[in-house]
Amino acid sequence: MRFVPVKSVEQQDNQAIHRTRDLLVHQRTALINQVRGSGTPRNEWFSRVEASGFDGWAA
Repeated sequence: MRFVPVKSVEQQDNQAIHRTRDLLVHQRTALINQVRGSGTPRNEWFSRVEASGFDGWAA
């Protein structure tokens, strides 16, 4: 068995941030797919831009 050194508090904080971000990206992707899929039975199609909530460049 190989022992590894204990991670510092900063390394643990950084890992927690990355895991949280990965979870948020995963949830956002799932939500966008649900929104795009909900229009399919009614033949309403949403582009990626519409599903993401992007309504154009800020003035």
